[in-house]
Amino acid sequence: MGLVAVRPIEGCGKLRRWYRATISVPLPILNVNVYLADGDPPILVDCATMAEECRDGMLAAFDATGVRPELLVITHFHPDHAGLAGWLENLGLSVAASVGTIELMGYYSRGRGPFEQTVRAFHSKHGTPEGAVEEICNVADWSSLISFPRHPVAFEPGERVAAGLMLVDAPGHCYGGACLWDEAEGVFLANDQVLSGITPHIGYEEHWTPEADPLGEYKRFLSRLRGFYLDQILPGHGEELVQWEDEVQRIEAHHSLRERHLLDLAGDDIVTAYETARRIFPGADSGIQLRLAITEAMAHLQYLVSEGLMERREKGGIFVYKANVGVSALERDLAPCEVTRGNN
Repeated sequence: MGLVAVRPIEGCGKLRRWYRATISVPLPILNVNVYLADGDPPILVDCATMAEECRDGMLAAFDATGVRPELLVITHFHPDHAGLAGWLENLGLSVAASVGTIELMGYYSRGRGPFEQTVRAFHSKHGTPEGAVEEICNVADWSSLISFPRHPVAFEPGERVAAGLMLVDAPGHCYGGACLWDEAEGVFLANDQVLSGITPHIGYEEHWTPEADPLGEYKRFLSRLRGFYLDQILPGHGEELVQWEDEVQRIEAHHSLRERHLLDLAGDDIVTAYETARRIFPGADSGIQLRLAITEAMAHLQYLVSEGLMERREKGGIFVYKANVGVSALERDLAPCEVTRGNN
């Protein structure tokens, strides 16, 4: 399908005018939002996958908006947001991203061999059966969806990628993830950190250290978000968020409910991340669904360990988790309200 829709973002025009282009992608998510802005320089934020329909959609977005971007800013290194980076660089765009995103590009650019070795070791260490590990390795190979830029420019959080456009650290959804804050226009380009009616996937990625706590970092990001002056959030998928604080509260309540549910499911058992994922997401059978389920279960387990509610230890070469002795029913009641929306 390529280009699905283009629309201007209302209320902009002080320094630049923003446009949202929705492009179809050959992934379960179906569509991704990329954002274009005129100004000096003209900017593109994110860029879909290397599929032909995405390339056609991107060129159609340039024509529909009249914006001829000179700078591509990648918010995070997932194929629906970064796949066309190398292709666009060949068309003459400069490519910019956070230091962590460029590090992650290097990790994936080494090819399937080293990547598969890391994925196998991680999932085996967390109790995933060999057949499931094989399927996860197959779907985790993004090589056909991504073109790697050769000369990306690295930015640190707090630096400005263009006049009035600040890079903001955005942990949790993806290693090295970043958002963009345009204070003059009152918009916050949030990639997949905040979505309308959907709870973003927060996962523990295979190459992270055992001490990583992506969910804890994500919760702190949501708290910091309230300190920004902004009129609306521009998400990586779905519609703009004007009542964005309501969505943040919904996401926070959802995670509290999930943590209580996980503790209840674990009870007095000793569990692996794989077993936890199968309990929380019983319908996650395909490779991509299972990978997302296991990494999200890991994120919640790691958070509960960091909060002192669970302990992690190694047993027979596999990491296992158990609720700490003395975790009372009151401590398990982490959610003040019931969440009725959200998918993860």
